[in-house]
Amino acid sequence: MWLGRLALASMPILAVLWGGVAEAQQLDFSRVSRSGDERLSYRWRDLDRREQATVFTLTRQDIREAEASFKDFSLDGMWEDIATNLRDETAKFGNGAQIEIRRGGDRLSWTVKVRDPASQEALIKRLNERFTRSQKAYLARHLRQRLDEGRIMVDFAAATRALQDPMRAVAKALGATPGIADDDRARANLALAFFQQVPYASLGDGMRRGGDFLPGPALLAQNRGDCDSKAVALAAVLRTYTPCCNLPPRHPPRPHPPPR
Repeated sequence: MWLGRLALASMPILAVLWGGVAEAQQLDFSRVSRSGDERLSYRWRDLDRREQATVFTLTRQDIREAEASFKDFSLDGMWEDIATNLRDETAKFGNGAQIEIRRGGDRLSWTVKVRDPASQEALIKRLNERFTRSQKAYLARHLRQRLDEGRIMVDFAAATRALQDPMRAVAKALGATPGIADDDRARANLALAFFQQVPYASLGDGMRRGGDFLPGPALLAQNRGDCDSKAVALAAVLRTYTPCCNLPPRHPPRPHPPPR
């Protein structure tokens, strides 16, 4: 039941979305390329078996960037990117410094050669800092994060925020659906059913052990997606489509007292 993951997106309304056994059904899908964008059309049945038609346009750039984020991510790609950064940092250090990098399983190790112990200590410190920065940057580009225990997972909150603007056309199209009650639950159920009708596809392979993830524009343009991809796309749409899912924090930080 893929919607169980939606709690990770911190959307309060999602707790009441999945109580029955009804499933949405896709009847037809078409993708028409136009200058600079893609027109996507869906004909589908919602959770009450009513036939719906949803049409919207996504920019080709948003789709291309989403597809690249999915296609380009791999653990091998991450380690190669980090190794390039480490070599660059060594070159910047100068003074004849050299680095030898080794890959062993899911980790990198390296040894350095420099002229004196003080330089070695300084270079190792810079390399450790560059390693951390480059890994975080690579994962952020692909909407992922490294957990404390070392596992790499989709950064659900960051992905939801990043996809909110690219998915506004979807929220607008769903908002124009006739016959939907003017309340958050009805709107959320419609959005839930819309993403449920997109065909499920497993996105896993041996080189992507960081939680495979197809961002919303690519998911819709390719008309396929797995549990995490559908969940984040739904959460991103709900932030625009249902006001209750975009509330400010319940407990805002207290202001600092004025100086005495």
